[in-house]
Amino acid sequence: LTKALLLSFCSKAYPDIVSWIEENVTFPNSMVDRITPAGSSAELEYANNILKLNDKVPVTSETYRQWVIEDKYCNSRPNWESVGVQLTDSVKPYEKIKVRLLNAGHSAIGYAGYLAGYSTIDESCANPLFQQYLKKFFSQVSCTLVPVPGMDLPNYQLKLVERFSNSSIKDQVLRICKDGSAKLPGFVLPTLRELLRKSEGASSFDTICFVIACYMCFIVKHSREELTLDDPERDVLLASVKGTADAHGFISNSGLFSADEKEHEVFIKTVQSFYDEISAIGVLKSMEKLCV
Repeated sequence: LTKALLLSFCSKAYPDIVSWIEENVTFPNSMVDRITPAGSSAELEYANNILKLNDKVPVTSETYRQWVIEDKYCNSRPNWESVGVQLTDSVKPYEKIKVRLLNAGHSAIGYAGYLAGYSTIDESCANPLFQQYLKKFFSQVSCTLVPVPGMDLPNYQLKLVERFSNSSIKDQVLRICKDGSAKLPGFVLPTLRELLRKSEGASSFDTICFVIACYMCFIVKHSREELTLDDPERDVLLASVKGTADAHGFISNSGLFSADEKEHEVFIKTVQSFYDEISAIGVLKSMEKLCV
């Protein structure tokens, strides 16, 4: 992306150096895995009163960190390895793991946590049922992932449950729930498509259907209670659940799903079943049945 933007800019502003950039400059891709919640007055007060720092925008994060960089340099480079950076020929498989487990996992507990009345991610994960749900979700997602050097996938999944449960990181549920029209297609649906193509039955992707049903309940609640939906596609999403909310209508009209999902009867029926169940007995009891 950086390369494309720079070359596009230079082609108009400095066309004489475009070919030089293409021949002499490299753009190593990189990925960072570290949870950094939105700032609040608590961090500002801590920085000013405890640390005695005049920091107007303090940023806090967890202690866990992973930084992966493509080893594609046109010249010498810093000794990134000395500070724990992983060098690789391609960042993509690492990014796929992070997006499908951490980011999608956040969405999985975010919408369910909202429906359960939790305000932060760690509150959700303090409930052993949520931990069980996450582990089942990770188990299904991991069927679409391949091991990479320097990462133990089973251990990474267990570590994610621990990281999400960190009571020092007050990551807001609503921060995770915002912009679902971008997050679900980017984090959750690619896994669903891979699992649907394997055609091993709903039991191989039911946790993902549960995530989508929770998201649908989230949209329906905002529609019926006239709450402000923080999403650039709010009008389309709210329109997709107007009247009688059903999975077929939501999947067909929300603009999130491909033709394959719109025509997959087992997928649609499974989402509908979870939506009806959550509406009838609540998200916690429905989750408990899912995790049996």
